[in-house]
Amino acid sequence: MKVCIRKKVKTNKDINPLKERILAIKEANIKDIRFEDSNLVEDLFLKGKMKPRYKRDITKFISLIKACELLNFPFREKFNDILIANEDDISKGYNL
Repeated sequence: MKVCIRKKVKTNKDINPLKERILAIKEANIKDIRFEDSNLVEDLFLKGKMKPRYKRDITKFISLIKACELLNFPFREKFNDILIANEDDISKGYNL
């Protein structure tokens, strides 16, 4: 089964850009992602119109923001090996 999936991934041309982006992320050697405006994260997540059970998932919310930041890292502010998540990435993570 794994061999079949690997073969499909290798031959699928639509996946190549994603594979290249993932390799670029790995080669960028990013150690951490910080938030430009942590108050915005708090405002969106804690003060938003969300059900209480969703508010327990702040770690998932932060992970979504970081994923957006990593996928767009070539176009984002970087300080040494730390990426700075801007308002756009925070908003995209919230919308997901």
